[in-house]
Amino acid sequence: MSFYIKNITRCSLCEKLIANFKESLLLPYLADPDSPLASFVRNYVHRTCFDAWEEHDNFVQGSFELEERMIEKGYYEKVILYDRYCIIDYKKQEDVYHIIDCYSILEIRITIGQARKLGAFFEKIKTGEHPRLEVETLVFTVKDKDVLVADHDEGRMKDEIKIPHSRINDYIFILNYIKRYNESHDLLYHYNEEGYEGYDLSEVQLLEEKNADRIEGLKALLHSYDRYIAYQAMLILVSWAIPEGFETLDRFMTEKWEEKEDFEPHRLYGEDNVFDVMANALHIATFNGKTEQELYPYIKRFLDLYGEKFFESNLKMFLLKADCRPIFREIEQAMKSALQHERYYQASQLFPVLVHYDRNTFNEYKDVFIPLISFDNRITCNMEEAGKIGGKD
Repeated sequence: MSFYIKNITRCSLCEKLIANFKESLLLPYLADPDSPLASFVRNYVHRTCFDAWEEHDNFVQGSFELEERMIEKGYYEKVILYDRYCIIDYKKQEDVYHIIDCYSILEIRITIGQARKLGAFFEKIKTGEHPRLEVETLVFTVKDKDVLVADHDEGRMKDEIKIPHSRINDYIFILNYIKRYNESHDLLYHYNEEGYEGYDLSEVQLLEEKNADRIEGLKALLHSYDRYIAYQAMLILVSWAIPEGFETLDRFMTEKWEEKEDFEPHRLYGEDNVFDVMANALHIATFNGKTEQELYPYIKRFLDLYGEKFFESNLKMFLLKADCRPIFREIEQAMKSALQHERYYQASQLFPVLVHYDRNTFNEYKDVFIPLISFDNRITCNMEEAGKIGGKD
């Protein structure tokens, strides 16, 4: 049954009539259509029956798993959190946050200002107060430690939903998350140092003064459901040589985030330049206390990918400016891999690096690159650079 008729529709749990619409709840779909609970899908029940149902948590879990699939299929606009049986979908054009609570089967649309007020409302409950708050058509009150959410329309109550006391901390977390997300723009992009102010992540990476509160805020962003936000926070923290940044870099590599989405699509070539941008962050980290030796494991992993992935020039600069002589063989193998994958210009970028550490490699490889100039004349620049480094004409 997918529609409600007063005093005719029966609760699928207790089989009694549902006296009015505000007492009713239409159960959502589940991820597993073969679940033993599937027979309850799209059926009406009393909200009180659903809350007390012994299968409540199992049903909620099945519904929450379905939402994850919908996220993967792009059903939502911009999911910033998928946790604690809740989804937060940010609607950019409306500038509102859409909270979908799969536990209480409740949806709330709020602005950042309303999120702050609602967060304060839940904080007051923890201190024993009984506040009241109106958010658009929703009225939040407290009864027996639980939160009641009443939906009013022109003075008449359409629906009343209970958020159990056990979920108050979850709501505080969710609303604080919205506030942090709203503040993330400044955390990631704003700089004001030595008379220069603006918004640019690359400038933030180079800041000399690292505010402790900002560092904590960036650490929180590492856990964002939005991988791009987490990635950008990681770049800054790696540049600042903060351990949590490197932990996320390890996770990025292990979980292969780059296979799930593009992070740094190149403006001309369209390929993802993400590993090259990471190499730049590692280079900046050397100015903040990291030694080249500590960074070798990451550089080696980038070199392993060099033949298959796109690298613009940051990795080359790192290899030239840092002391990378101990990983000479890995650099040479990366160049050969790029040649095998027909990334001829990219391979030629490592030619000056090899000559920088071993001048004999100029004569060894110059004849490899000369015929490749016909494929990409930019190779000439790298050959000339290698020649100057090697003291050749």
